[in-house]
Amino acid sequence: KAGGYLQCLPRDGGRSFLLSRARLIAVDTAVEAAYYDFRVAHEAAASVRDPLVQEAILLAIREALTGVDFREKGTTAFRDSLRAACDVLKQRLDAIEFGRCPGTIFFAGHSHIDVAWLWPLRETMRKVGRTYATVAALMDEFPQYHFVCSQVPLFLYLKEHFPAVYDRIRARIKEGRFEPIGGTWVEHDTNLLSGESLVRQCLYGKQFFRQEFGVDVRVGWLPDVFGYTWSLPQIYKLSGLDYFMTSKVAWNETNRIPHNTFWWEGIDGTRLFTQLVHNTRSMYNAQVRPDEMLHQWADYADKLQCPEVLCPYGHGDGGGGPTREMLEYLIRLERMPGLPAARTGRVHDFFDRIAQTCRDLPVWNGEMYFERHRGTYTTQAANKRNNRRCELLYRDAEMFSVVAALLGKEYPAQEIRSNWHAILLNQFHDILPGSSIRPVYEDSAQDYQRILTAGTRLRDEAIQYVEQFINTEGDGTPVIVYNTLSWARDGIVTIPAPEGAARVTVYDPMGAALPAHVENGQLSFLAEGVPSCGYAVYRVVRGRTATP
Repeated sequence: KAGGYLQCLPRDGGRSFLLSRARLIAVDTAVEAAYYDFRVAHEAAASVRDPLVQEAILLAIREALTGVDFREKGTTAFRDSLRAACDVLKQRLDAIEFGRCPGTIFFAGHSHIDVAWLWPLRETMRKVGRTYATVAALMDEFPQYHFVCSQVPLFLYLKEHFPAVYDRIRARIKEGRFEPIGGTWVEHDTNLLSGESLVRQCLYGKQFFRQEFGVDVRVGWLPDVFGYTWSLPQIYKLSGLDYFMTSKVAWNETNRIPHNTFWWEGIDGTRLFTQLVHNTRSMYNAQVRPDEMLHQWADYADKLQCPEVLCPYGHGDGGGGPTREMLEYLIRLERMPGLPAARTGRVHDFFDRIAQTCRDLPVWNGEMYFERHRGTYTTQAANKRNNRRCELLYRDAEMFSVVAALLGKEYPAQEIRSNWHAILLNQFHDILPGSSIRPVYEDSAQDYQRILTAGTRLRDEAIQYVEQFINTEGDGTPVIVYNTLSWARDGIVTIPAPEGAARVTVYDPMGAALPAHVENGQLSFLAEGVPSCGYAVYRVVRGRTATP
């Protein structure tokens, strides 16, 4: 209530703010509509470069305002005169045929939300609620409003903490105006991940959108990632992602990618249709304004081959996405003299259309290297090491679990899947590279500890089950050496030496004695030719002299 204190989220130590004044205001819709009509036209006149078009727009504004009597403000007659003036303005602007810009800017409503960065995950949950509640409310008012959203965790946070908003968003997804995009679990780093992780990002991301909404996402969406590995076209294309949108590498200053719409060719020759959004003012958080449109069109390098360019617009990272003002502007900029045409709709439809109509596009063959943020790849080393430990551990855990399942043990599918989800979450492009604040890494360290503990248990339980079916009969103590790699392997094996045994001999699977060494209670021997994705049984026999 006014004059009272409101406790604001987060409740765990959050600050209190004073609401000192509140007012209810009724908007005069006729005046508001006229305000936007004339303001947008006036901004267009101030932005266009052709003096003849500028003069024609200003003349249309003057002629339209002639019939408005500003002495009668607030009356029905005044509102009627405003509506008539808006009709005249539209007619005059439509009649301006010269100076038309041949291009089109495709506006996609968007709010880039970093899963974690200058805030921890728990704050992202609140950003999601505020942002998508705003999107849902504006969609009720503006039937032409389309919005795209990537990253599965954002949907999960919304579903768990803001179920009423989630139900509204689900309805808009079914309608086709709220569009899941990206097809990966998060907007992931691409340089530090294993190939398996890249595939899992696509597998689990596309799986979620298909199961939750019945949507097949075909557009890869990584606007803010710090460079893109050369293997990505092959992995994305084979994962069912036909198109790719990015933006970050447009920041390069020394070696700039010279194109915006092109085929990106991967290591194996796979080509991925790519749009590199290059708006040096706002990148993927654009404003809807005449000067922004002209700036983006001027920055666009492939006008002749493809005269339509993508423009994600809206405030990100908790800013709420597109505003009411942006949507009002967009309505009026669909066909403004001297400017590119403004268009909106589904991003999938945009890519389908330009991929079919654009011809003779250039080819970029190689990685898309990002010249900035390079220090991120040498920070937070423990975090990076934990990611790699998890990638290796879960490969082994799954391999042994599959073998155990073939032998009769229940496969722990749900636990493996949920732990992989946590691994993928921490591969977000501001977490894994190391560009976030300290609390983010305190959270990720706890995540990794839980993931590693669970993975070790899953692996060991599966190994223990499999060992029941391995023949270990013979003299001495059997030692089973496993090789989970895809090639036969040699290597030194070190195990605790038999207690109290100063002399031991190690025998290989064929019964031949091997060089072995006992020191400080540890027995080491050379295992040779352990088969790929297989095992070999060695035997340790007491009372025989170990080979020095």
